[in-house]
Amino acid sequence: MRITADLLRKMHACHTQVSLFIETFGDGAALTPGNVRKALAAGLDMEWFLIELGVSYDWKKMWPDTGPWDTTPERADPDYVIDRLFESKR
Repeated sequence: MRITADLLRKMHACHTQVSLFIETFGDGAALTPGNVRKALAAGLDMEWFLIELGVSYDWKKMWPDTGPWDTTPERADPDYVIDRLFESKR
C-alpha cells in the first residue's frame, strides 16, 4: 500500500497531519515497517491511521510505558503498531 497526501485528505486527515506527512515523506511512501517507525518518530498519528483502516488495537500495548495522559505518537511502541498493521493484512 502506498500512502500519499491525497489519500490522507480523502481519509479526512487534519491539515496539520497532512502537512507533517508531506514534510516527512514528500510525495508519498510505501507502508513498510521502516516507514511506520519514521512516521511515529516524526509525530504522525498512527493511532488515527489504525482507526481509519479499521484495525483494532489496545492502547495499553501501544503505549506500554505511559498512561492515557501521554499517548503522543513519538511514545508509541513502533513494533506493536507494525504488528497491528501487518497482521491485519494476513
